[in-house]
Amino acid sequence: MPTTLSSNLVYFKVSPVDVATALASGIAVTCLVSLSPSMTANVAEKATMHCGTLKTVGSPSISISGNGVVAGDLTATEASLLAIQGYLQNRTLLYFALTNAVSGTISANEVVYMTGQGYFSTASGNITADEIAEFDFEFAVDGAVDLSP
Repeated sequence: MPTTLSSNLVYFKVSPVDVATALASGIAVTCLVSLSPSMTANVAEKATMHCGTLKTVGSPSISISGNGVVAGDLTATEASLLAIQGYLQNRTLLYFALTNAVSGTISANEVVYMTGQGYFSTASGNITADEIAEFDFEFAVDGAVDLSP
C-alpha cells in the first residue's frame, strides 16, 4: 500500500550561490500554507493530407507558486514576504530546491525533488482587517530542472 507524505515535510529553499547550497543550507520560504509546482508545455498539432495528424511538444514552462503567512523574527535561513519582494526588486537569480524530508518509510527527496534556477516573478501581500497577514508568490524557473535526487 502506498505511503502518503505530509505537506509539512515539503520545503522550498533558495540560494544566490548554487543548487548545492540551496539543498544544504538554503533560505526556506517560511510559514507556507500552500505550495504548487507547475510544469506545462504547448502541444502543436498539424493535420496533413497523407501522414495523419502530427504533434510536437514545446519546451516546458515551469513555475512554483505558493501562499504563506507573513512572519517576523526570522532566522538567517528563513524568508517571508519582505525578502521575496527584495529578491524580485533586485532581479536576483536564485538557485532553488523543492524537496521532501524523511517521513517513516519515505526517504528524503523520494517523493518531491526539483532543483534549478530562476527568479521570483510575483510577490503580493494579502492584509485584511482582523485577519492574519498572508502573502502569495510565484517563482519562474529559468531553464531545465533536475528531477533526480
